[in-house]
Amino acid sequence: MRSDAILAKMLETPDQGGGGGDIKEEVKNLETILSNKIDKKMAKTTTRAKKTADAREAKAGDVKITYRGYCDGNLLGFASVTFYGELTVHECRIYEGKDGHPWLAFPSSQGKDGKYYNKVYLDKDSDLNDQIAEALDKLELV
Repeated sequence: MRSDAILAKMLETPDQGGGGGDIKEEVKNLETILSNKIDKKMAKTTTRAKKTADAREAKAGDVKITYRGYCDGNLLGFASVTFYGELTVHECRIYEGKDGHPWLAFPSSQGKDGKYYNKVYLDKDSDLNDQIAEALDKLELV
């Protein structure tokens, strides 16, 4: 049975008098809560769509990120990253992290074993990681 049919049936069913409270009121409260959550999510998606309308650039130190908008779930868009003005890595993806901050995923490809492997690696201790994070913040994607 679909959730809207269950909800309609619950609204038609009178309270059985067991002292469990008014089911209709509980359902209406849940409807209000869900409606508010949906409205907030739609507003966030609409804002993202407006922000991702065209290509933008952000620079931080020796890193330049050229962002091309796209929005699908946690995927905020695609980007090219240029290091030291000489080396450019295309097909990078920008995701929204669990903490709400964007993070950059370098290109990857699927191996014969079905697992995905990065094509580009950056040393974890590199100053470039901080510069990438700074440039992502400047893009104001989230």
